[in-house]
Amino acid sequence: IQNLYEYASQYGGMFSIWVGAELSIKNLEVSGEIISEGSAGGIALDATLLENCISRVNIKAKGDAVGINNRGSIIHCQNYGNIEGGEYVFGITSGGEAIDCQNYGNIIGTQIVGGIGGSQATNCQNYGEVKGNRYVGGINGNAGTLLNCKNYGKIEGNTYVGGINGANATVINCANYEYILGTDYTGGIQGYGSGTMIINSMNYADVGKRKYWFIWWNNRSSEDMIVFKLTVVILET
Repeated sequence: IQNLYEYASQYGGMFSIWVGAELSIKNLEVSGEIISEGSAGGIALDATLLENCISRVNIKAKGDAVGINNRGSIIHCQNYGNIEGGEYVFGITSGGEAIDCQNYGNIIGTQIVGGIGGSQATNCQNYGEVKGNRYVGGINGNAGTLLNCKNYGKIEGNTYVGGINGANATVINCANYEYILGTDYTGGIQGYGSGTMIINSMNYADVGKRKYWFIWWNNRSSEDMIVFKLTVVILET
């Protein structure tokens, strides 16, 4: 499906809200643009399964926005569209499970912003720039479980900013390869964590702080988090 254009007063997307039934979408590629006064998804908002799908849909929404689908299982999907929204803005999904997915679009939101997103992300990669105010990360913005994921996109935010996750996620076997810029609670892997784990994860990029540099160790030993390269860059406020 090419050259999709949609203006939505509340919910935007080819399959925006699907009530009372299971909806599976497979082998679909969509390009176009969605402008929404509320929420928007590049392909869907409420589907239960998306597999082998590609979105090239650019989104501008005032509410939450995702490149693929808001929930459910998202498997082998890619987003190439630029996504701009309010809270909960992600390249792939907000509350779903992302497996073997990639984001190439730039992601912009106010808070809880990430290149992939989801309650769990496994074997996923982000290549797009991610910008927001609070809870900003290359893979996810806040909470969740992140396994074997990599970030290659520049990350910029103010508070709770990380190369993989902004705050409060379990991060296992992940790596960040691109520059991170924040103000408070900013780290190469995760900006802040309370009761969560970072295991066998590496940061290969520089971390820039507008005021001062700080990295949260999740109350665990440094053996659980390996910082391979870290250059502190002090910027003017």
